[in-house]
Amino acid sequence: MSAPRLDSRLDLSSDGAKARATHNRSLVDRLRADVARALLGGTDKARERHTARGNLLPRDIGAGTNEIRRMLIGRAIIGA
Repeated sequence: MSAPRLDSRLDLSSDGAKARATHNRSLVDRLRADVARALLGGTDKARERHTARGNLLPRDIGAGTNEIRRMLIGRAIIGA
């Protein structure tokens, strides 16, 4: 048994489709930048303030398990 064929009326060359594709690519770029910043443990100022108090950065706590989890999440989000 095969799945029924679904015909699409979406015109990928239309101005609307192109605008949505551009918008979605910008959202992906923003998400990648946010993930990269989060993996660093925040902004330079936030990391400096945190370590000045003698605290570990969030990425340093439980580094063994969390590092693997972050790597897998990062690959899923970034598509690496």
